[in-house]
Amino acid sequence: MANLVFSYNSGMLPEIQATVKAPPVKNMLKALCLQFTLGSSLFYAVTFIGYWAYGSAASTYLLNNVNGPKWVKAAANTAAFLQSVISLHIFASPMYEYCDTKFGRLHE
Repeated sequence: MANLVFSYNSGMLPEIQATVKAPPVKNMLKALCLQFTLGSSLFYAVTFIGYWAYGSAASTYLLNNVNGPKWVKAAANTAAFLQSVISLHIFASPMYEYCDTKFGRLHE
């Protein structure tokens, strides 16, 4: 669930939906503020619940505190890796656009 929240926290869907109604800039600002507020509040909720559950005695690598089968740790590590890859593409997309615009016009 955290992967979905993080990957869709870029605000793309509310921004697209907000541009349909007039005035688009005002609606986009409302939609993005709502999206980032909801997304960050979910992350803070997970953080506080994790601290409540494990306390300050938790190890730096949180999965060391999880008891259970090895596949649970493997699935959590896979989800963390996928979230890192997804976040790279989301937050690096403005840089990709800038580089494409600047260096993509070699023939002009």
